Amino acid sequence: MAKPNNNSTSTQKSVPAPAAPTAPVVEVKKISTTAAAPMPVDAAAPKPAAAVSAAPTAPAQLQGAPRAEPKAGPTSEQIASRAYEIFQARGGEDGRHHDDWLQAERELKLGKQ
Repeated sequence: MAKPNNNSTSTQKSVPAPAAPTAPVVEVKKISTTAAAPMPVDAAAPKPAAAVSAAPTAPAQLQGAPRAEPKAGPTSEQIASRAYEIFQARGGEDGRHHDDWLQAERELKLGKQ
């Protein structure tokens, strides 16, 4: 087996380390903290208009007309209770819960009109 020759001279070139990046130069301006003089008011400047209501107005024929209150439909609890009654009435057969819910909802809405 051959031994490595440690006596040989090798020529290695030294590579300089990369230069450290320099930070960008930022110019800082001092801001005055004293209050600025008030601007003069021009007497000829237009005056602001009177405050206008931001709320939209209803057409004249609808103003003063009584509003119809929206009818409250059946609650989820009422629909669920009726759907369970429908489920039991058809023998408790699984797989038709969506149909039971829709039927209960229809019945309760028709009953409340």
